[in-house]
Amino acid sequence: MSAAAEKPKHLKTHAVFAPMVSEYEIPDYERLNRELTRDIRKWSEEGEGITRSNVSGWHSDGNIFKRTEPSFVEICSQFVEACKPVRRQNIWRRSRRRLAEFRPRLVGWY
Repeated sequence: MSAAAEKPKHLKTHAVFAPMVSEYEIPDYERLNRELTRDIRKWSEEGEGITRSNVSGWHSDGNIFKRTEPSFVEICSQFVEACKPVRRQNIWRRSRRRLAEFRPRLVGWY
């Protein structure tokens, strides 16, 4: 199994604020970080982005889940995979809907 196909390894869950924050280690993260850095730089050169809280910082103007670069596809699929246990738990707690019927809408930016 290639590193890109491996599931993320859960490290810790942190109880901060009201929601829990979980920490994961992505397989072959050093390679993926290099690829993401390259692709994010390229993305930032394509347009001005949008203004947010950073002073002189850059924020993407689009949804990272809609990008087609392999590095974005990989990190987004890792994120979705890591969220599955929490999603299962919350759906069964709050609703009688079957998990197969649940279609989350994911939005992310850099």
